[in-house]
Amino acid sequence: MPPPEGKGLEEIGLAPGRSLDGNHGWPYNFSIGDIMAPWWRSIGIFVAVLGLVIVAFVGANIHILVRMQSMGAAAAVVSNGSVPSIESLVHAHADLRWLRIQLEQYLSDPRNVALRTELTSTHSGLRRHITSYSLVPVSESDAHLRSDLLRSVDETAGLVRTVLAAPEADLVRQRAELQPRLMQAIQRCENLLDQTEDARAEEARSLVTEIGRIQDLATKEAIALNGLCVALAAAMLTLAIRSALRQRATEAAYAAVLKERADELELFASRVAHDLRSPLTSIGLALDYLAKNTEPAVALPARRGQSGVAKATSIIVGLLDFARAGAAPSEGVVSSLQEVATEVVTDFQEPAAAAGVSLQLEARSTRDEVGANRGILVSILSNLIQNALKYIGQSEERSIRVVLEDRGDSVRAEVRDTGPGIDPHLSRRIFEPYFRIGADGRQPGLGLGLATVKRLVEAHHGRVGVESEPGRGSCALLPVTHARWPAALV
Repeated sequence: MPPPEGKGLEEIGLAPGRSLDGNHGWPYNFSIGDIMAPWWRSIGIFVAVLGLVIVAFVGANIHILVRMQSMGAAAAVVSNGSVPSIESLVHAHADLRWLRIQLEQYLSDPRNVALRTELTSTHSGLRRHITSYSLVPVSESDAHLRSDLLRSVDETAGLVRTVLAAPEADLVRQRAELQPRLMQAIQRCENLLDQTEDARAEEARSLVTEIGRIQDLATKEAIALNGLCVALAAAMLTLAIRSALRQRATEAAYAAVLKERADELELFASRVAHDLRSPLTSIGLALDYLAKNTEPAVALPARRGQSGVAKATSIIVGLLDFARAGAAPSEGVVSSLQEVATEVVTDFQEPAAAAGVSLQLEARSTRDEVGANRGILVSILSNLIQNALKYIGQSEERSIRVVLEDRGDSVRAEVRDTGPGIDPHLSRRIFEPYFRIGADGRQPGLGLGLATVKRLVEAHHGRVGVESEPGRGSCALLPVTHARWPAALV
C-alpha cells in the first residue's frame, strides 16, 4: 500500500515503522500519540489565544454593559422623572391661565351656572396635574421649588374654594377685595411654575447630553474592543486551520490503513462464512439421511439437529448480508422498494397472525425503483415491523400497514400501527441505543432495533422519523429517493 499522496510521512509527523500487526516495514506504526501529535505542538498556543479571545470578549461585554447601565439610568431619569413632570407642569400652567380668566368672569357674573361648572372643572384639573407632579421624584436642588409651588397652589386652591362656596351677595360685595388676592396668588403660581419648568427642562437637557456622551464613548470603546477580539480570533483561526490541515493529513493516512484492514476483515469474514457453511452443509446432509430413518429414537434428534443447522446457516448468511448492507451503496445501485416490502411483509405474516395482528402492504406509488441497497431496505423495514409487532399492546384494533407513497423525487415508506402510541417526550429518544419504552423486562431485546435503523439510514446521509400520539398508534417515516446517482436514502 503506497503512502498518501500529496505529503510524505515526515511532513505529517509520521515515519515508517511497525505495521498494525507488529511487523516492520510498510504500513507504518500508528498510535493515539501519532494521531494527536500535530495538535500537541500547538495546543498550548491554541489554548492561550482562545483564553485571550474569551477574556477580551467577556471584558468587552462587561465594559459595554456598564456603559449601557449608565445610559439606562440616565434615560430612566428622563423618562420617569423629567418628561412626566414637565408634562404635568405644562398642563397645570394651562389650567392656571384658564382659572385666571374664568375667575374674572365668574366674579363679574356669579349667577352663571355654566361658568361655575367650568371653573370647578378647571380647579379640579389643576389639582390633579399638581398631584401628578408631586408624585414624580426630583433632585434635592429642585425640592425647595416643589415645596414653594405646592404651598402656592394650595393657597390659590383655598381662595378658589372660598369663591365657589360664597353666596352671590357676598361675592358682589367682596369682589374688590377677593379679585386682587386671587390674581396675586395665581401670579405667584405662574412664576413658580415657570421656574420649575425651566429647572426640569435644564435637567432633561443635561441628561440627554450625558446619554449622548456615554453612547459616543461606548461606541468607540466597542469598536476598539471588537477589533481586538477580531484580531485574536483571526490568530486563533489561522492556528486552527494549520492544525486542522495537519490533522487531516494524519487522519487520511490512518484511514488508508484502516480501509486496508477493513478490506482484510471483510475478506476474512467471507472466508469464515464460506468455510462454516461447507461443514454445515455436510452436517445437514448427514442429518437429512438420519431423519429418514424410521426409528423414532434416531429420526427425532436428527430433525432437531436439522433445525439447529438451518438456524446457524441463517445467522451466518444474515450476518454476512448485514455487514455488506451496512456499507455505502455502489454507483448505480437500484432496488425495487415494492418487491422488498412485499418480501418482508410476507415473511412477517406468520408471526403477525400468531399475535392476532393484521399486516398489510399498501403500494400507492407507480415508481418503486429507488437508489438504495436491497439489504439495507430489508433490514430497515424488518426492524420497523418487528418493533411495531412487539409494542402493539392490547389494542382492540390490531393492525399494521406498510404504506408506499410517491412524493415526487422520492417514495415515502410508512409503517403504521394501531398500538398505544408514544408520549411526545419519548418520541425523540426511541432511536437512541438501548432505549426501550416501558423497559420492565416484559419485552425481549436490547433496544437496538430502531437505533440500528437510524444508523443505517444516517450512514447513507438520510433521516428517519416517527409520528405518534398516545392512544392513537404510531407511524415510522422513511423517505427514499428514486433510482438515480448519487443514490441514497434522504
